[in-house]
Amino acid sequence: AERLRGKRQVLGEVVNAKFVSMVVPDQLLLVQGTLVDGLLRAGITSGGERVAEFKLRVEDA
Repeated sequence: AERLRGKRQVLGEVVNAKFVSMVVPDQLLLVQGTLVDGLLRAGITSGGERVAEFKLRVEDA
């Protein structure tokens, strides 16, 4: 989130966390996110397949 807004961000609240498949140690994960009005939506994929989705409320540090 820091890169998206140019300010340091801290986690305020986990709004939602949804895993749709197992994750194992050393598995390569790709995280892509968008930040709108303090809500970070992050999608996590591995090998092109969706692994998890997170909605996180972030605040300026």
